[in-house]
Amino acid sequence: MFPFTWIIYTYKLLFGSLKGMPVRYLLYILLIGGLTLFYFYINSSRLDLFPFTKTGMITYSDQEQEGNSAIVPLPSVTSLEFEYTIGDKFLYPYAGISIFDSTEQAFNFSKFTHFEILVRVQKPTRIPIILKQQRGKKDIHYENIVNVIPDQEFYMIPLYEFKSPEWWLKMHPDLASIPRNLSSIVAVSVQSDPTLHAGESRKLVFEKISISTNHIYPLYICLIIACLISLYEAIRYFRTTKVRVVYTPITAEKIQEKDPWYRIEQCIGSKYTTDLTLDIVQQETGIGKQKISVLINDRTSLSFKQYVNQIRLAEAERLLNTSRLTITEIAYEVGYANVTHFNRVFKEKNNMSPKQFRAGD
Repeated sequence: MFPFTWIIYTYKLLFGSLKGMPVRYLLYILLIGGLTLFYFYINSSRLDLFPFTKTGMITYSDQEQEGNSAIVPLPSVTSLEFEYTIGDKFLYPYAGISIFDSTEQAFNFSKFTHFEILVRVQKPTRIPIILKQQRGKKDIHYENIVNVIPDQEFYMIPLYEFKSPEWWLKMHPDLASIPRNLSSIVAVSVQSDPTLHAGESRKLVFEKISISTNHIYPLYICLIIACLISLYEAIRYFRTTKVRVVYTPITAEKIQEKDPWYRIEQCIGSKYTTDLTLDIVQQETGIGKQKISVLINDRTSLSFKQYVNQIRLAEAERLLNTSRLTITEIAYEVGYANVTHFNRVFKEKNNMSPKQFRAGD
């Protein structure tokens, strides 16, 4: 249904083949697009951890626990470069670098969705990225390991993928049940590849480390809302324009038949140009007023007044397209005694004035 609906709307917007529709649907598209852009504008956010003037950095390794792994920062003005070598004196050797706010303020990651790094390596490397959440005098450890290759530099990791590893939970069972809170991250660490053997080394060059908000999910929501609105309007349009209207042209003679509905159709179709009422239709057809209203509603889902207006407006549209009569003359011809009332009813049905309809807008 959606592709068919969009084809119809596109055709209407480009060619205006269905009168009264293009402007309304263009406004829908502009409204949805505008709200989407506004949402992106007010929610667009990014926090650079490197490069950043308030960022402090410190290296660490298993030498603190009598190991011999080493990490050496390399001089660079535009990037964060370091090289580490895995030692052989510690059971689980490690080396890394921690980034923190030099003003001793915690990072607030709660309003962000992704962790981003721009990094260059010479060999395929696994990079553990660790977030440390402050909890009283203890830190809670969240980790995600990124597989980095030489042919790719940019990586985007959803923050929900950062989780406390099993080994850390076993060491800190008292902190395992504490809910994750990314509003108080005291440090971000980049650590050595845990699969390397003693004596192996790696060089990492970070151009950028940051967190950001990704808008793909709000965009999906906006698209779904747009599709639902389009579907609703398509159903509404087809339901209101597919009403079967049978009437006799102005010059046709009155025909009487036994079928009650046929008599009602022919009576209204031949007398809609007059001040037609239910009493007149009752007198002409011999059918009770209540039954007339019931039959009209059963056949068209319209009231008597609405059905008469459908016929009058249908004939008015034909005359606007095929005759040179003025709008005032057409209003009187199809049964409206008041031109202002005719213009209002016509615009309610077609979303444009009779003048615009005749001009083909």
